[in-house]
Amino acid sequence: MNIRVSNAEWSLDSVGSSRGQAPIWAARYPFLALSGRGCVGFERQHWSSEGDLVTYLRWLVEDVYLSLPAEERQRRPDFRLANRRVDLRVDREGFETFELSGKEGAALACRYQDSDRLYLFTPFVLDEAAGRIAVKLVSTDGRYFDASKKIPLGWVFASIDEPGVVSEPRLDIVVEGVSER
Repeated sequence: MNIRVSNAEWSLDSVGSSRGQAPIWAARYPFLALSGRGCVGFERQHWSSEGDLVTYLRWLVEDVYLSLPAEERQRRPDFRLANRRVDLRVDREGFETFELSGKEGAALACRYQDSDRLYLFTPFVLDEAAGRIAVKLVSTDGRYFDASKKIPLGWVFASIDEPGVVSEPRLDIVVEGVSER
């Protein structure tokens, strides 16, 4: 879908889709902290109230899209979060391979036997056709969903053709596939 918006007036100039006509919903909400350029899309039908939707949109733009390195946002300014499945393989020398599968934007977890550290991988699809993803990686000594501190380890970029590498500990992230759910 191609969307063009006039920044001066905040009016929608045109909407086009390779699938023909498509319904569109649009609204303008101020962001709390960050600003930037780009286009972020998501599937509205999964939200029951406008308040939930605004909270989600602020997370998606400020905590995800605008936290990507600027060169990645320039490379693909049309960021979209959809109901896609991401299949990953995480390799660490001397340990079993973890196969992680889940919905785009969901935290996928693994823990190695040599520590209590839990690694949380949150994948976002950058280019579905090329299988290129960005993985927001954090770790914690706590449990999966608790209030213990999450240590940001940064973004890792990988595709079907090129694994992403985390240096400490050395983790190779391989994209096994990206598909619509």
